[in-house]
Amino acid sequence: MKFQLFTTVVLIFSLIFTLTLFGQGIDEKKLERKLRKLEQKLKDNEHELRSIEIPEIHLDLSGLEESMGHLEYSLSHLEHIEIPDIHIEIPEIPEIDIDIPEIPEIDIDIPEIDLDFSDFDFDFDFDFDEVSFVHFDSWDHSDIFDNLSENEEIKLSAIRSMGRQDAKKSVPTLTKMIEKESNPAYRYEAVSQLRKFVEKKGVLETLAKAAKNDRNVDVRKKAIYVLGRSEDPRAVEILKEIAGR
Repeated sequence: MKFQLFTTVVLIFSLIFTLTLFGQGIDEKKLERKLRKLEQKLKDNEHELRSIEIPEIHLDLSGLEESMGHLEYSLSHLEHIEIPDIHIEIPEIPEIDIDIPEIPEIDIDIPEIDLDFSDFDFDFDFDFDEVSFVHFDSWDHSDIFDNLSENEEIKLSAIRSMGRQDAKKSVPTLTKMIEKESNPAYRYEAVSQLRKFVEKKGVLETLAKAAKNDRNVDVRKKAIYVLGRSEDPRAVEILKEIAGR
């Protein structure tokens, strides 16, 4: 509605302007009729035109003026600031000459060493299920393995193989050899193989008898050695008893 009123007013002023410029060439009657129509429209819309309220616009530019003043003040100070030139001088790194002396050749004469193991007593026990077991029984030479016949060597091999057999079959046979065999080499090897069955019933007692009463010192020492490797508390008591003699 407001747009229509505005359009009407514009048309009236346009007609007046046209009349002023070109009034001589326009039919006065037609113009009069148009003016009356426009006048009537204005009267009809007079109430609407009067009811239009144009709001007042208040612009507060005081803050803007103050900000502009601060900006001008800051710019005036920046004009007097001089930024000095920065010059960085990196010194040259001098070359370093390092003289590495030559390492002279060293001639070392290693004398030949002749090892004589004739005075050592080795007990070799080759076990296919374990790492080969080797120990020194004594620094003194023992003669119980000297001058064995071929049949005696074969019997020793059979005794060694019993350590890899079932305990139910091996323990009674080895125990009987320790108690009955006259050859100390057989008794010695039987004691050595019993070390694999120390936890079995009766084995600790057999080793204790051999350690205390065997006729051969090497057999007794071997039995003491096997008892010393046992984790059974009774073995400690047996060794204490032997040591207290």
